[in-house]
Amino acid sequence: MAYRVRPQDIDIPHDDPFRHDLLGRKDPAEVLTQILRSIEGPCTLSIDAAWGNGKTTFLQIWAQHLRNLSFPVVEFNAWDTDFSGDPFLALSDAVTTGIGERSRPRESQLKEAAKKILYRSIPSLIRLGTAGLVDPEHLIGKEVTELLSSLTEERMKAYEEQMKSITSFRRTLEQSAEEISQDGQPLVIMIDELDRCRPTYAIELLETAKHLFSVPKVIFVLAVNRSELKHSVSTMYGESFDGDGYLRRFFDIDFMLPKPSRTQFIDQMIHSTQIHEYFSRTMDSEARQYGFGASEDVLKKILDNSDLSLREIAKTIHHFGLIFSSLRSNKRSFILAAVVGILLKAIWPDSYMKFCDGEINDTELVEEVFSIPQLQNIKEERE
Repeated sequence: MAYRVRPQDIDIPHDDPFRHDLLGRKDPAEVLTQILRSIEGPCTLSIDAAWGNGKTTFLQIWAQHLRNLSFPVVEFNAWDTDFSGDPFLALSDAVTTGIGERSRPRESQLKEAAKKILYRSIPSLIRLGTAGLVDPEHLIGKEVTELLSSLTEERMKAYEEQMKSITSFRRTLEQSAEEISQDGQPLVIMIDELDRCRPTYAIELLETAKHLFSVPKVIFVLAVNRSELKHSVSTMYGESFDGDGYLRRFFDIDFMLPKPSRTQFIDQMIHSTQIHEYFSRTMDSEARQYGFGASEDVLKKILDNSDLSLREIAKTIHHFGLIFSSLRSNKRSFILAAVVGILLKAIWPDSYMKFCDGEINDTELVEEVFSIPQLQNIKEERE
């Protein structure tokens, strides 16, 4: 039987998007749905969770749940477009395509409005907007006046045309969102993987969404790791820049995604590898006699007490399943050794390499591993 090297994406049935949810995300999804029902936009909502804790899966499940409730939803993966270098082009294409699924005429109108915006010719507008010197629709402040007075008449004309194009695009987007809305539901644009992008692209995309797409009947939902996004801000604007203050300007509502049950997730992932089937076909008498029980307990306890993210845990368990799916039935399994080896490599790669290179012996390896505070309780149980 063929075995996938990489964990497969969760299957999300259209009629029951929470059916295969391993992290118990139905409650936060319903809470957020009620929030969306109570506002109409413009609004930008951030969903904060650490890297590898299921933000992507949550957005995919929630998006289908919203569609089942007649919300118009557009999903946009920022990481997939990071190479493009032009966030406005990438985002506007995704939004017009999504709107086109409900209204072809509106798709054409929005595309035409987007074409008139030469995003790369107006970086000064976006930068000023970020610094708080420009309202998306009105120029204010001494700094802006000085900037405009320094422009040549030709550049001034081009700038005015650009502002007209932006106003036209925003008006068309608002009309499109209004037309495809059912029962007053806002258009929901979900942006994922923002914190995996190059800092410059991530910040430009955030600024583009806020300044060019912020219109009534449109709500942005961004899944982010707030600390990583803050680091991107500092990379772009300097370490002394107030990253938290900057992000507060962009997010109207902050929602911290509850930490999932690691124990439940680990159980489900082990079950998904079908590792127990190995013990029904192996000729290894010792493996058949003792099964996976004791080794499984070790695997679960150490993973549960580790600092690995859920994504890293899934990858580790998947690699463990790959070992036994490829092991011939007439070979000894040495299953406990396999468990220890895969855990060492995943959680303590430096110690693992030292041991492989003969720099430390097995006793030193055990002491090094169990010196980690999170594993003291396991060591005490064994003693």
